[in-house]
Amino acid sequence: MRIKITMQALDPGASLPLDNRPYASLIYSLIGEADPYAAEYLHTEGVNIRPDERKRFKPFVFSRLQQVGKRVRDGRQWLADGPVEWQIGSPIDELMMMVMAGLSADPVVRIGDRNGGADMEAVAIIVIEPPHFVGPMRFKTLSPIFAAVSERLEDGR
Repeated sequence: MRIKITMQALDPGASLPLDNRPYASLIYSLIGEADPYAAEYLHTEGVNIRPDERKRFKPFVFSRLQQVGKRVRDGRQWLADGPVEWQIGSPIDELMMMVMAGLSADPVVRIGDRNGGADMEAVAIIVIEPPHFVGPMRFKTLSPIFAAVSERLEDGR
């Protein structure tokens, strides 16, 4: 499931980090509003998609904040006046439901780091329908794609 959150900066002109950690932290926080155990488990353990593998993954992706008129300078995003859009996705629908529940319970969130940040108010949350793939298509990702290929050797490795 993918969701698009439209937010309004309560302090336009503030700067936000381009680093992903504050945004991932916000997602864990929102999930934690609905289920603190799930948030802690996802943060510390991740999800193992194959029981016989040691690799663990964080089961969500997110875009950078999108805003018309924003400026990027010195490793920070400086907010303009106007709406900000943020997309989050997960193959686990329940996690996205928890994010939406967290924002519904308290629509004002803080995104930032030790160099500054902004209070943002979620003003709309919509579920984005999955794309309908028909043959070869081109698309642009909102975050990097990670692909792992494993091969089982004859000796079991």
